[in-house]
Amino acid sequence: GEAPWLPPVLPGARIVPVRSTTAIDAPGYRAERGGAGELLGALRAALGAGCRVVNLSLSVPLEGDELRSFAADPVWDELERAGVVVVCAAGNGLEDLDAEPRDPACLDRLNVLCVGAVGPDGRLARWGDSGSARGARSVDVMAPGSSVAVSDGGGRAGLADGTSYACAFAAGAAALLLAQSPGMPAAEAVDRLVAGARRTPELSGTCRGGLLAWPAVAQ
Repeated sequence: GEAPWLPPVLPGARIVPVRSTTAIDAPGYRAERGGAGELLGALRAALGAGCRVVNLSLSVPLEGDELRSFAADPVWDELERAGVVVVCAAGNGLEDLDAEPRDPACLDRLNVLCVGAVGPDGRLARWGDSGSARGARSVDVMAPGSSVAVSDGGGRAGLADGTSYACAFAAGAAALLLAQSPGMPAAEAVDRLVAGARRTPELSGTCRGGLLAWPAVAQ
């Protein structure tokens, strides 16, 4: 939100970047994806930095004992006790997360918000041969994720697609709720975002809530 043509989602919010990969000097498109250990370490770093909202535009392929160990790690309880909302991108492969869960988006945690993407037509976002994941039980809300105005990091404008961008909108909405009510439990913030989402026929069966509604600003 630093470019004049790209207003910030939440002016004044402090953004804390935390590394979750093992790559050091590789370009972003070549960086090795971090695994469960790196992600848990990044969550502990965010917790130690006092973050109230964590944006996870990623997934880690886990199953069996590795998934059970990941889900049972103490950091998840610590995040919930600290009132941290964990906002996760649903994925970009047209998956049905009810049938094929992705983690951490599908972890059974009250403070985790799973976010899919909607296109300009109000329907589940599609780009090329792929598109947003869905799930009547697993995906909580949808947010804009198609032809979103972004910066390339150097101040130049561009358009981008993906649930990562929808995830950022939802993270901003969660941060606004917590800025207005700092004592609000994370689970309540998630419930309010889901309950306040706009239910439309186009999104029926794709998520628990509907289209993300920006929280009203307290006067």
